[in-house]
Amino acid sequence: MRYTGKDDLETLKEIREAVLTQNLTLLSKGAMLFHDADIIVTDDIEEEYISTERPQTVVETPYAQELSWLLHWIGKDMRDTMSGYRREEFFGILADAANAFISRSDDRIGLLLAVLLQACELVAEQKQVRCQQIRDEVLSCAGSLSDLAEKI
Repeated sequence: MRYTGKDDLETLKEIREAVLTQNLTLLSKGAMLFHDADIIVTDDIEEEYISTERPQTVVETPYAQELSWLLHWIGKDMRDTMSGYRREEFFGILADAANAFISRSDDRIGLLLAVLLQACELVAEQKQVRCQQIRDEVLSCAGSLSDLAEKI
């Protein structure tokens, strides 16, 4: 993992703050609909070409513009967490979270927050994996925690 100067959790806090306090219509205006990593975000599935050769996850919502804006921001600024996943897997998990929320509710802010929550869970999972790797490296050098304590 490389140091980017900005932690992915800080990025998610920044995005959450924008979602909760700013005009999402203005923020997302001009954002291209998200068609990447085998994910299609649309407000009208009838206007989309869906490949039969390569299955894609479709997220159909009247808030396609806002959701696309969010996914583009996450994709641009969360490269550390994304590096632990294939791009399709990472965005597939977020798309599944969006579809799960849409099946229960029709709330724009709730939709974006559900996707952000899933992104937070992915960050936490990556941090846990990294902590375990560091622990394993320390233990392989020291033998055990008690051996390490004795050496200190």
